[in-house]
Order: sequence, then structure tokens, then C-alpha cells
Amino acid sequence: MKRFRLFPAVIVGLALAFGLTACSDDATGQDKITQLKEEKGRVDVTSAEAEALIVDTDLVNTMVIFDIRTAPEYQAGHIANAYSVEVESPTFGTALTGFSKAAIYMVYGTDKDDTRAASAADQMVAYGIEKVFVLTDGYDGWTGEKVVP
Repeated sequence: MKRFRLFPAVIVGLALAFGLTACSDDATGQDKITQLKEEKGRVDVTSAEAEALIVDTDLVNTMVIFDIRTAPEYQAGHIANAYSVEVESPTFGTALTGFSKAAIYMVYGTDKDDTRAASAADQMVAYGIEKVFVLTDGYDGWTGEKVVP
């Protein structure tokens, strides 16, 4: 009979051990933002992560946001404080020489299927820029402040 009393205790112990391990592996809120800030190169982020990064006290005045869509797309609406920099422009590559390599950038396209932001980020990293966040949800998925005419 003792082995039946021991069995539930073993099950509960294993459940707690695995549950605590699983919980400790999850990066939560601020932990996730800290982790994203420490990464180098191209870093893909969701809209929620991007918003948290933008208001982060360490990044609030240092992050540069680029809307890499066409000028008409930008004029139809864009994320607040974003600059229009067309990745498909023939001068995009030469424009990189004017970008600070130490600055932190976020780039975005139209939506999650728009590959222009990833292309721009890859070019920027290849040029030597240390960190470029790519808003994977694009303008359409952005839930923060937008400028719409």
C-alpha cells in the first residue's frame, strides 16, 4: 500500500518541477524587451514589442524609425515620427552612408507579407549598422500612434 501513496507524490513533484522549469524559460514583458535590446544585427519584433521598445527610457530619444514604403504609401499614413526612406529607390544603397552605424533603427513595410522591411534591414546590417528592428506586422499591424492625413 505504501507504493500507492508514494506514486501521487512523485507525480505532483514531477509536475511542479516541469511546470517551474517551463515558467522560468518564458521571457516575460520587461525581460523580453531587455533581451531584444541586447541582440545585434537584424531583430524581428511584433507591434507590441516595437511599441514597448519605442517608449523604453533607454531608446525613447535614440531610435530612428524608417517607413521603407513608397512616398505615396507614406503620405497615405505612417507611424508617428517615422521618416520616409524608400528601400526600392536606386539611391537607397548610397543613402546608407549618411546613416549612423551606432544608431538604433526600426524599419517597417505594409504588412507581414511585405518583404521590403527585411530587405532594408539586411542591407543596413551588411553596411555595418549594429541594430535594426524589423516591425514584422508592418504599418497595417501597428496599434500605436499613426499619422493619417
